[in-house]
Amino acid sequence: MIRRLMFAAALAALFVSGIATGAGGSPTSITRVCSTVTQTVTATATSTVTTISTVILTVTQTVTTTSPGTTDPGTSTATGLGGSRMFGIAAGADMQNWSAANVTRALADYGALHASWIRHDFAWDAIEPQEGTYTWAGFDQLVAAARSKGINIVATITYTPAWANGGHTDHTYAPASADEFGQFAGAVAARYAPQGVHTYEIWNEPNIGFWKPSPDPRAYTAVLCSAYQRIHAADPAATVITGGTSPAGDGPSTYSPQTWLSDLYAAGAKPCFDAVGHHPYVDAWANWDAMATYTVNLRQIETANGDGAKKIWATEVGCNRSTLGDTECSNRIMQAFAMWRGYTWAGALLWFTYWDPNVYGLVDGNWAPRPEWFAYQSAATQT
Repeated sequence: MIRRLMFAAALAALFVSGIATGAGGSPTSITRVCSTVTQTVTATATSTVTTISTVILTVTQTVTTTSPGTTDPGTSTATGLGGSRMFGIAAGADMQNWSAANVTRALADYGALHASWIRHDFAWDAIEPQEGTYTWAGFDQLVAAARSKGINIVATITYTPAWANGGHTDHTYAPASADEFGQFAGAVAARYAPQGVHTYEIWNEPNIGFWKPSPDPRAYTAVLCSAYQRIHAADPAATVITGGTSPAGDGPSTYSPQTWLSDLYAAGAKPCFDAVGHHPYVDAWANWDAMATYTVNLRQIETANGDGAKKIWATEVGCNRSTLGDTECSNRIMQAFAMWRGYTWAGALLWFTYWDPNVYGLVDGNWAPRPEWFAYQSAATQT
């Protein structure tokens, strides 16, 4: 317990110090706040944790002077990984339908958050709903707006139109032809690589019900390899990431991330990806431990297959505020970002999500920042 309290105190002090410094706070004010946190730690275990959480949320909302949406991140280079460039937002799948004003508004706020990446679906059924008929306009708008602000893009190539999946209206049905999917992936890369898009994720959570009729490592490997070849032909500098895995367990219609990755290697996927995608939601830390802590973990599986140099990208990480609350989710953002910085094998971490009126958003349906917004901003700017 003492070690946990020391960690909590150090985390709170670091958090407050970073916020105060970023907001122009004086050394005296930083010392005063950190001293208060230190004194708090001498209280009982229960009251300490509660009070530290309160200090974190109160100070972030009162000391910071960087309000949402007021910073233009256009000077951010967002090249490579490291520092705040390790972090971004998993935005979802519908920003191609937003107005230009709302896209600009959201991306300006990404700059205030120091988010250097946006992950967004480039869904086949949205872009080519009828064979040979393409609707690129909304995606063109999103890519141009993001790149103009120095924000890198993870293009998650997903989901099938009915004409390419056997006639199913549910777009999570697997492609009928791996080659056709690869051709589409290559078209995405050919269009957007010249605009600075070089990171591609193939599908979303293929280890659960997002790959119908049921998850199939061999069928997915065929799709992955076809996409990989076509993307690299169009963009030799590309990084191709396996579809981020849901933190599910092994079951009749699901694969754990570890079993899924092992089966991809068994199916011959090794030469068909440059990094591994995973979704370590911090609702439960067990989801996080699947990467490198469990007896059988993703890093171990990579290394056993001679792929230890390939990074793991957390292409979707979130915290359910409806069950855990804003205070706990804010604390978990701080903890997750701090741990992520220490991993030599880490790619980017993309938080789910920015705008959500219900559970996961950093801002609510009225664009008002939740406490998690301030926690993200501070966590992304720590060193």
